[in-house]
Amino acid sequence: MISDDDGHAENLTFAEQLTFAEQLAFVEEMANRFGPIRDAFVNRRQEFETEGLGVPVYMVLADTASWIERSSTSDPMGVSRMLDAFDSAYTSSGVSIRALIGVGLVESLPGMWSEPGRNVWDLAGSNVRRLMDVYAKQGAIFGKDLL
Repeated sequence: MISDDDGHAENLTFAEQLTFAEQLAFVEEMANRFGPIRDAFVNRRQEFETEGLGVPVYMVLADTASWIERSSTSDPMGVSRMLDAFDSAYTSSGVSIRALIGVGLVESLPGMWSEPGRNVWDLAGSNVRRLMDVYAKQGAIFGKDLL
């Protein structure tokens, strides 16, 4: 079991505890660097902690993807900086963080057939672009796609 500061526990296996802790630390690090991620993190934490649940890291990144879509034309430099940070993290991280980026963020980005999707693709680094291509071709990102 993993417990938060309030003594709430979630029934997770040891491997799941390690994965969640690593993913939560990553999202917190990104939230400290980027205001839109911080806003999503704070909102989701408040929403879920009232129910005694942990922060839904995948939902935080899905919310972040919505911001990226909305901001790809109004703040392309901000979007580019954020996507570069995700791209760098993907390169330097293990499968847990790669899965979070792929499933939590990339699968929530707009499709490349749309104008916002093309804008995001143009601003993204090579790892995020590759995952966007994979998602467009097969409709999901699988473990084999994260290696």
